[in-house]
Amino acid sequence: MRSKKHDLTPAQVKFLYPVSAVRRLPNGIEVIRSTRYASTGIGDGGNGAKRGAVTHLSRKSLSRLAYLARVTTMEFKSMLTLTYGSPSPKKGDVVKRQLNNVLTWLRRRFGVVEYLWFLEFQRRGAPHFHILLDVEPMPRDRFELANYWSRGVAKKWPGLEGATSDDRTRLQERMFRVAFHEKSWEAIQRADGVSRYVTKYSTKIEQKTVPKRYQNVGRFWGVSRGVIVPDVAEEPVTEDELRHELANLDHPAANWDVVPKYLFIFRGDGERG
Repeated sequence: MRSKKHDLTPAQVKFLYPVSAVRRLPNGIEVIRSTRYASTGIGDGGNGAKRGAVTHLSRKSLSRLAYLARVTTMEFKSMLTLTYGSPSPKKGDVVKRQLNNVLTWLRRRFGVVEYLWFLEFQRRGAPHFHILLDVEPMPRDRFELANYWSRGVAKKWPGLEGATSDDRTRLQERMFRVAFHEKSWEAIQRADGVSRYVTKYSTKIEQKTVPKRYQNVGRFWGVSRGVIVPDVAEEPVTEDELRHELANLDHPAANWDVVPKYLFIFRGDGERG
């Protein structure tokens, strides 16, 4: 595994950004690197450089998401999937506003709700959301949510100009059937269910590319305030010491060219990262 950090070689990364410490958690390790020089002038985005349009979910952001889902102490109990019919919105600000409407609905129904959401695109280019929640739905909750989601899109989405009342009704009925299905808001049965969901999401790289006609995608994932990485103290360690520890754990990163920022500890579930 080679490093893409500032397009440096592994030897340059090791020299300029040596491993200095780790933060240890039951399910993962965060690797802390120091900076050998105050400013290298590399990859700092200076000189007034503007960030380009987001075209995909970066591996760096994806790694942060996977690590957070793995090590957070928040206990998620269900996963809600919000799917669009056809046609679907082609603007990030529209779908994020609709996502926020659903999160507001959940808070009104359950009170304080903790969540982690992530966005991906289906083959037909339609966006959809997965939302991990610390609440578990009853059948009535599924019904009310399906009705709220389908009506809010099919009946109120301004992007359906020109659609007849019958067109909107048919779209609402299709979206309701999908949203009301038990798999659209399912309970998480296994203790490692969250990490499995996020790992599966992480492997579908093709669904993290923004379709050509989709505008202003914005963030690919987000969390509520209660979903955090536990605050633990840094433990000083050298790269050689860390690699030796990883080798004893039979962790594949022990032999990688560059040790990544986030490491998962295996608990017999077969996952690696």
